[in-house]
Amino acid sequence: MPVTGASPPFRAPRSWLWTIAFVAAMAAMVLDARLGLLASPWHSLLKVLVLVLGIPLMVSVHRQSEEEGPVSPALTAYNLRMGAAFAACIMILSIAPGVAQRLPPGSAALWLLALAAAAPLCWGIWVTVRYLAQESDEYLRHLTVMSTLAGLAVVLVATTLWGFLDDLGMVPEAWAWWPLPVFAVGMTVARAWLKARSR
Repeated sequence: MPVTGASPPFRAPRSWLWTIAFVAAMAAMVLDARLGLLASPWHSLLKVLVLVLGIPLMVSVHRQSEEEGPVSPALTAYNLRMGAAFAACIMILSIAPGVAQRLPPGSAALWLLALAAAAPLCWGIWVTVRYLAQESDEYLRHLTVMSTLAGLAVVLVATTLWGFLDDLGMVPEAWAWWPLPVFAVGMTVARAWLKARSR
């Protein structure tokens, strides 16, 4: 017989399963690009898998937010805009290497390609700033600010540590764009932890 007032057992949200699958696919894509592990067409299919996994991840995160309480219009717009920015980022990063190989070295087209790869990131920053300006719920606004700062802290610590280890010759050189996925993972984990702690 259950005890009245007892807290329900912890149940991992469904979004965590999609998060783990998505991060695993992203890690596999990065390793494949770094080491050339997969032959054609498997490396292309892996990139498609990352894009496909992003859809149920965004849907499950939104549904989980709805289960926890009413979702503000600002948060709904934020989720849609950030999902579109993230999808654009993955698509550009997936096709950019193939396009770059067909362009002459040092051409203006390569500069435009690099700017195109950075555009979704700039869009994501704009989406976050716009959300903070539009969100009327103080708790949701605070949650976003704190999780963003936590993601930034993870990036600063990770890049500084990796830089020192690289100077000592203990780790290989890293791609300059890797702080972006590290920030996204750090922000997501921090947001989940802050929400769980506030219950």
